[in-house]
Amino acid sequence: MPSFHIRPLSPADEALFIDFYTSLSDATWEMFHPHPREREYLQTLIQSLPQRPDLALFMAGVHEEGRERMAGTVFFWDWHTQVPWFGICVRDGYQGQRLGDQMTAYAVETARSQGKGGILLTTRKQNLRAQALYLKYGFEIIGVDAHDEHLMILRFN
Repeated sequence: MPSFHIRPLSPADEALFIDFYTSLSDATWEMFHPHPREREYLQTLIQSLPQRPDLALFMAGVHEEGRERMAGTVFFWDWHTQVPWFGICVRDGYQGQRLGDQMTAYAVETARSQGKGGILLTTRKQNLRAQALYLKYGFEIIGVDAHDEHLMILRFN
């Protein structure tokens, strides 16, 4: 099993970021689609990071053949609020290797260490694997959002 590391993304990671999003299969994208995956949008998004206190992006990386590859992403929207939105996505080919677990643990610890009151997320009703992961970490299903997805929250004490 590969050894993954998690670190913040920066504008210098544009090529890794675009490669990650444009490589996702339609099946993976169907479960994870926080924003468009067109190249121009992705370029604008990652280049705007230094001016976006509302957005925190991280990458789960792996070193292969002497270079770093983005195997997953952790993100927070509304990071400047007390209870930001959270999400993860694992690249095809790395799914089933416990990377989602590692990224969720990282996200929970990051939010707690920054004094957040909790984190929110939505997940497709049919994404039972993700729901099981989030429930393991103490998330609760608190309703359904406007897109008929489960709305989940993890409250910190």
